[in-house]
Amino acid sequence: MSYYEVDDQMRKAMYVRIQTTAIIDSAEKQIAAISKEMKAEDQYNQEVVFQMYFIEIMLQSMYNDLYHHLEGKYKEAVMMGIFRLRQMTFNVNEQWEDLRRTF
Repeated sequence: MSYYEVDDQMRKAMYVRIQTTAIIDSAEKQIAAISKEMKAEDQYNQEVVFQMYFIEIMLQSMYNDLYHHLEGKYKEAVMMGIFRLRQMTFNVNEQWEDLRRTF
């Protein structure tokens, strides 16, 4: 093998190495960007979950207060309405949690 053949092979190897390094660097940057987006999205999802559970707790608190302080012919209808609203909120919370688990 002559000097020129070794030099040519070295040049080709360096070219491949440069291209490979560029691809790896690009992939690392893309992964970092995706990771940052996922972290921001997860933060948003956690805030949504917190707010939804807070709403559920507020509805339960309203239900308890009205149960003890409301009287008259509309008590049962109001209580049932708030109970249904709380149940709907609970179901939405569960669906949201299930959706988050799919990612």
